Amino acid sequence: MSDIALGISTGTFDDIAGRIHLEQHQSYFTGATSFSDGGVDYRLDWDVVRPPLFDLTSDVDHGGLARAVVRDGEVEGISREDLIRGVADSYAGRTFHVDLPEVALTLTVDGTPAHDTASARIAATVDESGQDLVAVPLSAIVSTGERFPDWVYNRKVVPIALEAGRRLLAGIPVPIPSIEGIPLTQPVVQVADNHLVISANTAGNSAPERQFSGWPRDAFFVVLGPDAVGAVTSVATDALDGLTDWPSDSTDLFVGTAYYKATVTLSDVRSDGRVADDRTIRVVAAVSGSGSAGIDWVVGGSIDGFFDLVLAPDPVATVRLDLDEGVLSARTTDVSGFDLDVIPTSGDIVSIVLSWVVDALSGVISPYVSDALTGISFDVYRVPTLHVDLDGVSFDATPAGLGLSVDGGTVTVGGYLAITDR
Repeated sequence: MSDIALGISTGTFDDIAGRIHLEQHQSYFTGATSFSDGGVDYRLDWDVVRPPLFDLTSDVDHGGLARAVVRDGEVEGISREDLIRGVADSYAGRTFHVDLPEVALTLTVDGTPAHDTASARIAATVDESGQDLVAVPLSAIVSTGERFPDWVYNRKVVPIALEAGRRLLAGIPVPIPSIEGIPLTQPVVQVADNHLVISANTAGNSAPERQFSGWPRDAFFVVLGPDAVGAVTSVATDALDGLTDWPSDSTDLFVGTAYYKATVTLSDVRSDGRVADDRTIRVVAAVSGSGSAGIDWVVGGSIDGFFDLVLAPDPVATVRLDLDEGVLSARTTDVSGFDLDVIPTSGDIVSIVLSWVVDALSGVISPYVSDALTGISFDVYRVPTLHVDLDGVSFDATPAGLGLSVDGGTVTVGGYLAITDR
């Protein structure tokens, strides 16, 4: 399992494609071209009548794609078979189909029109080599009633379908996984479980292996693994590490004036980031300190000594995950109790002063630790909105109906994307 993955279903892409088809029908999905062949003049009018449909389940002929790409090309030191196999392997797992289910065609020959209805199947992939993830068409096959010569379909309609696919896919947003403050590996794209899934690991790990099953069934989902949650938790709690206070006080006793001065520090603030099935994370901190205490006698003179502070067990903050308006956040809900020991280390601290110091520091350190750990509050992840900006067409695919679940330390946010005007 990757540290973070985003999945978008076939139906979601169909919704986006349908909106682009509606908005850009005249610009992208209809047109005409004129050409001549053998001294005969032709005019081909075409109209993608119905919106394109994504197919993320059918098998793609990777070998055929590779042969079309390689053609007669050669690479020194690599056989043609190995070259084709290598290109085919590079497409495996990240290719899919986009169908143009109804393309109305009119071929006019010397002023006489003939009509046909075609469908086109476009093989496409996501280019994951650059900084952006871009969906691109690779090839197209046209199926028709064979009303026109074959060369018209192959040499004229196929390029039309590829260009329509290119324009459509240019507007399809493919989100790159990101977690604020956490560097990630280059994303990996996989077509799996009727979804396009984009995954990444936290930096320092290798890129995730492609996973073709076991993903959530939601139309849109985000999956965060324990390492991702742990990295966010670590960043958020780093500010507590080294947090220091300097409590001091004095009081009048019947034999003189007692005092203490102490330094108290939170350190080794840690969490493995593992989320329990009740959506809680344990954050543990070590608390230590030292100081001096003594008494100024009424009759004159003073006695001074030094001490260490020991808290046991280490305080534990229970941090709970909640989802609100697309933001997965973490807040402390409870801080465990602990015992405070004041251990004299040198000098002489009379028992009456030591007893007072224990009571006084207990009243100071317990609220200090509780306030520090109760203050743990941070955003783990903000579910992204997908933006479509294409030749004057602007709309969003906005997360909606989101739910939160945890299983085995893996956090899943699932729902759907609603098409909304910007």
